[in-house]
Amino acid sequence: RPTVDLDAALVYDWLPPDESVVCHSVRSGFDLLLRTLAPRPGDEVLFTEVTIPGMVQIAERAGYVPRGAPVDRETLAADPAAIEARLTPKTRVVVVASLFGSRNPLAPIAEVARRHGALVVEDAAQAFSGRVFAGSPEADVTMFSFGMIKRSTAAGGAVLRVHDPDLREAMRQQLDAYPLQTRRDYARRLAVLTMLHLASDHRWYGALYGLLSAFGDPDRLVSKMGKSRPSQQTADRLRRRPGAPLLRMMARRVQQGTNLPPLVPAESHRQLGANACGSKAAVAPGWVLPATFEQPGHVVATLRRLGYDASTLSSLVRVGDEAVIDHWLGKTLFLPTDPSMPPAERERMIKAALTADRDGVTQQDR
Repeated sequence: RPTVDLDAALVYDWLPPDESVVCHSVRSGFDLLLRTLAPRPGDEVLFTEVTIPGMVQIAERAGYVPRGAPVDRETLAADPAAIEARLTPKTRVVVVASLFGSRNPLAPIAEVARRHGALVVEDAAQAFSGRVFAGSPEADVTMFSFGMIKRSTAAGGAVLRVHDPDLREAMRQQLDAYPLQTRRDYARRLAVLTMLHLASDHRWYGALYGLLSAFGDPDRLVSKMGKSRPSQQTADRLRRRPGAPLLRMMARRVQQGTNLPPLVPAESHRQLGANACGSKAAVAPGWVLPATFEQPGHVVATLRRLGYDASTLSSLVRVGDEAVIDHWLGKTLFLPTDPSMPPAERERMIKAALTADRDGVTQQDR
């Protein structure tokens, strides 16, 4: 097919071309992988607890039972013992997410999963940081995303590194039967990406926030722009091949950086202290700044009054078999990581967030 050469150009000097499967999105690639594995009745997918709803829905639609293993807030990693406790003879796949762009050693979890005959999928959708990282060698499959809200966005697209040649060939055969993404669809996504870029710039945020307020909750509206519409979650929307314009844009993003420096300085994690998420990860979150607060609503309101785009993690869900009261995810916010923000201003923002949280707790206790 004509896009084969573009596929090779995309992964040149990054991944072995004979190990890559280039897809329309990570969700599309995950759906392709699960369908290719041909589930048996009752087969399970075990997720590290925090993920996006679409991944769970894809597993269910493909015929799997989704389950979850808890993730530690400070490391953003799952304990291998917790993984092993949740593995059953029905577990076909273990999905380990690199939350918020953090990374942790995969070997301990991979060793446990393989003892139970489960495939290890590294969900590195948020972890692309340039060609320096090509996926953990212990993973059977690593998934990289170039979607709307990713740091190296191409307004879509994903690359799956699949080590097993038989599985990879079976996936490619299914992928070749998919229809091609239209140029019109990609042009629409580029227009949305432009709006999201404006929303992420603190110099434009105040004006855009005021404009969007006329149409509803700005946080939800911007969040919706960065996600696929509900109609795009149907199987026919997921099952398509990336077109040539998207492949060229992905290739540009890959070749633009060997090792992208973090957008979030280590100093920001230090300033947040115990509120920071992932501060004890082997590689801390570098392109978003997640932090947990006792009064997240009060913090968001305060920061917005000051012109900072703090937002909730409404696009993430917890996959778990048991209820957890006051799970850390429900109290976690994204703080802005606009590269143009001076360090002194970023420090003021963090101090304002911490102060607002303390004030909110004090008001609640009165």
